Amino acid sequence: MRLLVIIFGFLLLPPLTAQAHYSRTGYLQIEQLSDTDYQVRWLFRSTRGKVEPLFPRSCEQRPLLIENAVRLACPQGLEGEEIRLQGLHPALPEVMIRMLDLQGRERTGKVSQAYPAWRVPEQMGWWQALNAYVLLGLEHIWAGTDHLLFVLALFVLAQGMKPLLWVITAFTIGHSISLALSALGWIHVPVMRTEAWIAASLVITGVELVQARHKGLPDGKTLLLIALPFGLVHGLGFANALRETGLSEQYLGISLLGFNLGVELGQLLFVLLLLGVKVAVSKVPLVVGPAAAQVYLAAGLAVGIA
Repeated sequence: MRLLVIIFGFLLLPPLTAQAHYSRTGYLQIEQLSDTDYQVRWLFRSTRGKVEPLFPRSCEQRPLLIENAVRLACPQGLEGEEIRLQGLHPALPEVMIRMLDLQGRERTGKVSQAYPAWRVPEQMGWWQALNAYVLLGLEHIWAGTDHLLFVLALFVLAQGMKPLLWVITAFTIGHSISLALSALGWIHVPVMRTEAWIAASLVITGVELVQARHKGLPDGKTLLLIALPFGLVHGLGFANALRETGLSEQYLGISLLGFNLGVELGQLLFVLLLLGVKVAVSKVPLVVGPAAAQVYLAAGLAVGIA
């Protein structure tokens, strides 16, 4: 009961010191105005270096009065042409590209440091949209240190496969529900408050890790009280990142499903990695005992909050 009171106490606290961390994914939108004319706008939050879009040489580029926007005149259109992003770096490793043609049909793609070019398809199906958003979700969870630290803490606290499956399932259900509700606009929580709640989840799991040294690991009920409500909180964090790049209007359900699948896939891969490390570590002598390791992990959670 005391843990439950602490959790909801944190959820009610105003975000006094939390700082929002934004998605590392940029966004570029292309709107077709006529057979040959296009308006392009982009949003890159990173201030490191200069990232700029490069368009086909056959297109004439004219600047607009608004910032980060140009008008393109492409005699042969953009279908089948290549758009490149120059200057991508670790703080801005990828950009989602969305193009709307005259009929309102949508084409969605993603460029990254490894593959900085996107060829505009003549037509696009649901599979391409699903693939783009699965990759976006996968890369987001692996870039989200706070989310991975929380999963790591749950992994340590849930000793045994059955408790681990229950707690990861509860966390997954929680963040899947809040991700969908927030991304679709059915609920809205300010970014700063969400970030404060995510920080609170790391604080509470860190406290549990320290207490486990003296009182033993928490029972299954306590773990569910941690995983489910804070799963809802982390889902709001996922939704904030997704909101910055936007969902596909033509394939709304597919893009939301793809992003969530990507997050789940990244989470599953991380848990499997932890299981592999656990098996490997169990076969070699440890410099520190399990109790001390839990304290070190709690300190790592504190670093993740900063």
